[in-house]
Amino acid sequence: MEKFSKYLLIFCLGGFSLLAQVLLFRDCLTVFAGNELSIGLFFCSWLLWVGAGALISRYRFFTSETILRFFPLLILVYLPAYLLQHYLLINAGEILGVAAYEAFPYSKLIPMVFLANAPVSVVTGFLFVIACKWMS
Repeated sequence: MEKFSKYLLIFCLGGFSLLAQVLLFRDCLTVFAGNELSIGLFFCSWLLWVGAGALISRYRFFTSETILRFFPLLILVYLPAYLLQHYLLINAGEILGVAAYEAFPYSKLIPMVFLANAPVSVVTGFLFVIACKWMS
C-alpha cells in the first residue's frame, strides 16, 4: 500500500505541474496579447528552467536522507511558486512600465518572460529529480 501511495503522490505532482503550466500559459497569452515571440519564449524558458531545476537538485545536499524523508512536505513549495509566477505574469505590464494599450518592446518582453516563467518550472525540475530518488 505504501508503494501505491508513493505512485499516487507522484501522479498528482505531475498533474498539478501540468495544470499549473497550462494556467500560466493562458495568463502569458492574455498579458502578451498572443505575441508569437512570447509564446516561443514561454516554451523555451519553460524547458530551460526545468533543466536548471533538475541540475540544482543533483547537489548532494538535496539527495540526503533528511531531505528525502520530508519530500511529501517539500511538494508544498509549488503553491508559493505558482502564486509568484501568476503575480509576475499578470502584473508584467505594470512591473515594466508598459501601458495596457502598448505593445511590449522586445527589450522588455524577452527578460520578463524568462524571469516570470522561472518559479514553477524550476520547482518542477527540482522536485521530479528528487521524486525519482525518493521512490527508489
